[in-house]
Amino acid sequence: LSSRYISELFHCVEPTRKSPFPPTTSFIANILRRSLTPKNTVIYALCLLTRLSAMHPNFRFKHGHVLFLSALILANKLLHDEVPTNLAWCEVSTAVANLPILNMMERDICQRLDWNLAVKYDDLVALENDLR
Repeated sequence: LSSRYISELFHCVEPTRKSPFPPTTSFIANILRRSLTPKNTVIYALCLLTRLSAMHPNFRFKHGHVLFLSALILANKLLHDEVPTNLAWCEVSTAVANLPILNMMERDICQRLDWNLAVKYDDLVALENDLR
């Protein structure tokens, strides 16, 4: 579900068999399984990506892997007191993202959102209902 949503927002393409990236759906499922990320954190990350798409409708991303992971890291940092380091997220991502790229994407998302990272409860509920 997250994979399809991100692909629609940012016109991402699914990696080919020759690509070093795994299928987006598998990547996201693996990240969520290995990190034990709660559903509310995933919805928060998707809300951030929704806002990013609304603020920058021409922003395109070839593959959604690092984009999703960066938004998930931000959501984790915003919602939870104890969070994994970005290096730990790189390890969980099974080498799809390296630390400099992940750090750069995280800053880029923050800057593109004008550092407005708060998501209202009503927006979370609305997106969750839309995704059903």
